[in-house]
Amino acid sequence: MKITKEIYEEAWAKRREATAEFADQLEKDMVAARTLPSEQQMRAVIAVADKYDDACQPAVEEWQRDLGIYELVKGAI
Repeated sequence: MKITKEIYEEAWAKRREATAEFADQLEKDMVAARTLPSEQQMRAVIAVADKYDDACQPAVEEWQRDLGIYELVKGAI
């Protein structure tokens, strides 16, 4: 499959949308955690941070891979 500018732009638009949804959910989880009493709040914030830390690692690796592909494709377009 030949990578065209349109395919490339569509793929990056989908990536931005998925990232925005992920960030929105993280924010909602943190807001919910912060509404709890102090001790519960600390535990909930730590749990949310742990959850997203684990969830973010594959995304970071994928973004790094995609950035490399982007740089190659950008030079070819």
